[in-house]
Amino acid sequence: MSNTNLIADAPRSATRSRNRRTAAIGEFMDRAWQRGLLHQTVTHRDPDGRSVEVGGHEVLNFGSCSTLGLETHEAVVAGVLDATRRFGTQYSSSRVYSSVSLYAELEGLLAAMFGKPVVVAASTTLGHCAALPAVVGDHDAVLVDMQAHASMQMAVGLLRARGVTATVIRHNDMAALQSKLAELAATHDKVWYVADGLYSMYGDYAPLDRLEELLEAHPSFHLYIDDAHGMSWTGANGTGYVRSQIEHHDRMILAVSLNKAFAAGGGALVFPNQELAELVRTCGSTSIFSGPIPPPMLGAACAAARLHLAGALRERQHRLAELIAHTNRRLAAAGLPQAVATDSPVFFVPVGEVEACLNLVERMKDDGFLLNSAGFPATPRRRSGVRFVVNANLREEDLDRMVARLAHHYEPALQAAGSDSAAVARAFGIPEFTVATDLQFSAPGREDAA
Repeated sequence: MSNTNLIADAPRSATRSRNRRTAAIGEFMDRAWQRGLLHQTVTHRDPDGRSVEVGGHEVLNFGSCSTLGLETHEAVVAGVLDATRRFGTQYSSSRVYSSVSLYAELEGLLAAMFGKPVVVAASTTLGHCAALPAVVGDHDAVLVDMQAHASMQMAVGLLRARGVTATVIRHNDMAALQSKLAELAATHDKVWYVADGLYSMYGDYAPLDRLEELLEAHPSFHLYIDDAHGMSWTGANGTGYVRSQIEHHDRMILAVSLNKAFAAGGGALVFPNQELAELVRTCGSTSIFSGPIPPPMLGAACAAARLHLAGALRERQHRLAELIAHTNRRLAAAGLPQAVATDSPVFFVPVGEVEACLNLVERMKDDGFLLNSAGFPATPRRRSGVRFVVNANLREEDLDRMVARLAHHYEPALQAAGSDSAAVARAFGIPEFTVATDLQFSAPGREDAA
């Protein structure tokens, strides 16, 4: 085949590849939707936040990313009401023309929290799309962790379309990062690394100590890191996981979410200096053309920020940490595997085949527990799993019941899909394991205190 034919066939080959990927995504989504496990409608939420009604059935909610349960805090609710009375349900103008005073108030509060300049965005995704194209130059290069959130992958796609060199590297592979950094630094002005602080699927962390070392050792190295899932539940003033581990480096941009544990709406970008903040505020595409955060959510965010600054979240943070530790102990006692065991509120139990994962989540839903199925493209093929999030509204007995039923259903769900625990261990590269099928926990904390 001639080079001309190879070039002509390249777009068709890329199209076929995209079609196969789209078909695989559609297959998983369709199968999960047909079984009532995706696009579920919540018709009622219990006042204490523990349970929701889905399809006419009450289920304990292990799917909420509002890990501190601040969404019903009286101060946050009052912030919503006050902002709505002052400005209505929306202020419909691009911020580049005008915005309600709550925007500036919120950025001031967040700047006080982080000790750095902050620009607020309508969502974390739109923040990425504003910041990365503005700060990354045409002669820079970008390295992306393969498990970096899809929102950042999308923003990096904007850079690729502009001709910027962008390369994906294996997850948390610091040797590969260092090697590519040395290679690209010789031919590019700056080398950016795009990653998460806390990864949203497996609940594992970026090796921030190693990244800090690279920042100190390589003047051309820049870090763009998303701590959306690490925000609020940890760190001084609830500034999140990344800032609890490292200082804000002069070549680091931090993105956070205001609509997870922060219990409001929107996202925020934390910059090392005012110059970069103003560059993104004035030149970031989505900063110019996107609609604003509605006043009710700005009011909620201001109220939440004041709670963070006042140290009012320490009790909730401590309570959540206890529940996370309790969950890790229960999973270990049950013999249930984890992709990575950490102290984060995000848990991932490996299952392997998509059908087995759907079986398990469906059985758990029938038992009264709302957990999430995680499959392709959020995870690699044949590395599906059950993802759940622990929040401060839950109780130890809720966790005990959930883990016991998860263990009870685990092997039957695999067997119904023609799989077993040995196949799961091979797929994930973890030691073989045995799950206890008839597990009964004593009253919460008794054996832990013994």
